[in-house]
Amino acid sequence: MDEKDIKLDADVVSAKNETEKLPEDIEKKVEETSSDIKDVVEKASEKAPDNKNESDDEKPVKKVVKKAAKAGEGDSNRPKEKVGEKIGKSYTSRKFKGGAYSVVLSVIAIVVVIVVNLIFTKLDINIDLTDNHKYDIHQETKDLLANVTDDITIYYLIQSANENDTQTEYFSRFFKQYPKENANVKVEYKDPVLYPGFAKEKGIADEVMEHSFIVENKTNGKTKYVGYRDIIQTELDYTTYQSTITGFDIEGQLDSAILYCTTQTLPVALNVTGHGEQMLGSSQTSLLERSNISVVDTKLITYSSYTQLLDACNFMIINQPSSDFTDEEIQLLKDYMTNGGRLLINTGIDSETLTNFRKFLEYYSVGLVDGIVFEGDSNFCLYNRPFMLIPSMYLSDITTNIRNKKLVIAPYVAGLTVLSEKRDEVSVTKLLYTSDTSYSKALTAEVFQKEDGDPIGKFYVGVQVEETNTENTGKMLVYSSGYQGNSIFNDAYMADTYGNVDLFSNSIDYLVDGVAKTVSVEAFSAAEDVLSFTQAKASRLALIMIFAVPLAFIVIGILVVVMRKRKQ
Repeated sequence: MDEKDIKLDADVVSAKNETEKLPEDIEKKVEETSSDIKDVVEKASEKAPDNKNESDDEKPVKKVVKKAAKAGEGDSNRPKEKVGEKIGKSYTSRKFKGGAYSVVLSVIAIVVVIVVNLIFTKLDINIDLTDNHKYDIHQETKDLLANVTDDITIYYLIQSANENDTQTEYFSRFFKQYPKENANVKVEYKDPVLYPGFAKEKGIADEVMEHSFIVENKTNGKTKYVGYRDIIQTELDYTTYQSTITGFDIEGQLDSAILYCTTQTLPVALNVTGHGEQMLGSSQTSLLERSNISVVDTKLITYSSYTQLLDACNFMIINQPSSDFTDEEIQLLKDYMTNGGRLLINTGIDSETLTNFRKFLEYYSVGLVDGIVFEGDSNFCLYNRPFMLIPSMYLSDITTNIRNKKLVIAPYVAGLTVLSEKRDEVSVTKLLYTSDTSYSKALTAEVFQKEDGDPIGKFYVGVQVEETNTENTGKMLVYSSGYQGNSIFNDAYMADTYGNVDLFSNSIDYLVDGVAKTVSVEAFSAAEDVLSFTQAKASRLALIMIFAVPLAFIVIGILVVVMRKRKQ
């Protein structure tokens, strides 16, 4: 064994001895400390007098010593708590009780939500919480179903494997509401794969698609097929040349099919041509088709008498003529009105050359103002566009469901006036009008601002005329139309956001009253709703957002700073 190993063993033995001495040293230290404490206590008691009148300086010392002694005795005599006792006490603490209460409430809330969801699912209950109830059927549909007395069955063509997909759930959310409104209406699912000949059995010759419908009137046997392409609305992206679905017209198409199956004689509208008239917009045509109204283009010169017109149609449309009518055509129209005819007229903006047409309207106390109407009151036009009028409405059967609810947009329109002189058998009801500060500008004018000599308002944008005699009542609606084919019934303004589509639908209802019912239910749009403001509202909103809101934040900030400084 070398010297290094001997030295290492000696160090180990020395360390072991030192370790063994540690408890003895600790005990000695404790004894010395206790002895010192006893000496201090004895000296303090010797200095204290026997009487009870202790000095103020000595009292605190004695109290501290006694408290220290008692604390020592308490610590030494107190039994140690077991782990189980500590855990038990934790379950009875206030903190635990509060946490347990929160957990129980959370569990109850979750259970209630699950149970309510199961109940609503089992009972097939859906509540539309959107602000405009876009997932509920419209009141027009409810009114239609209320008058259905025949047995109607709606067949939904869908494969069994796809009955739970998103589109099926969306479609079913609408048509399942129909039987709830009328017990005569029933809904059935039909798988076109399992029943390939079902459509032909119902008299449908077209190739059917999934997500399509067949509406059958079991009382009279009439059926109508509503194809998937008729329901969806698409928009072409000209950058990618791909079509995107922008909406669904399921409710309107189903209403149209039910109307078709329950109406014995379908109405016809004659669209007058031969005078440079504008074509009807796609929105007008679509609404007429959904109302099962057949539109037939015709020329007045092909009819020799008013009786032929009465037999050929339920009403006539004259849409923005640009060339004049002959004397014979005007007389034919007068005879047609006198004998109970119905007319829907959209005037043109450049009517100076339409001498006979102007005289025809004046015969019914309606005058035309040449030029474009500009609005001088910002409350009655779109923001920064005084030629985009927002006319006010008189209360009538045609405006009752629009007035104070939706805005009607009248773009680039000419003004109408109501003549003071009129025949006794003629009555004129004003429908839409501009403000007293509106004015008309000639088409050749170079500035939009009002100038001396410009005709001033108020002007009318729509009027209702009735000619009553002992046997019949002729009806005519006249709306002012606009520059370059612009019309109050243009496609751009026939969205559900505005009241134009309701105005057109109400106008058709008025003309075919007692013969047919229109379907004015707007298609469900997948796009975001557009907000429309008058110029005055837009200006007020700009003032609030640009000035009022920042000023409010500044004032609040100043108040907070002042209050904090006062507290300091």
